Amino acid sequence: MKILIIDDSVIQIQLLRKVVLKVNDADPILAEDALEGFAILRAIPDIRMVILDNNMPYINGMQFLQKLRSTPPFENLPVVIASGDDKTEEYIRAGADKVMIKPYK
Repeated sequence: MKILIIDDSVIQIQLLRKVVLKVNDADPILAEDALEGFAILRAIPDIRMVILDNNMPYINGMQFLQKLRSTPPFENLPVVIASGDDKTEEYIRAGADKVMIKPYK
């Protein structure tokens, strides 16, 4: 299962990669910002989930999520937002399926 991890922090992206690798059949694909994330989604059609940082340059996680939800065939792709801000209700209303608050437990 291909899981796209989008985060501008090298430390966070490597941490999330290690976690994803513990899931059976998981294949993490890494992107350093939302623009790269969209390019990867278009190039690799069988991605099954996105783990997305909210605070990123160029396009933040909420903007990425809004664009994703309005772009076929990605409108139903599961998205987990990883954020240092506890805005869980706002993220869920915007279309996130789950929220992970940093620091992770």
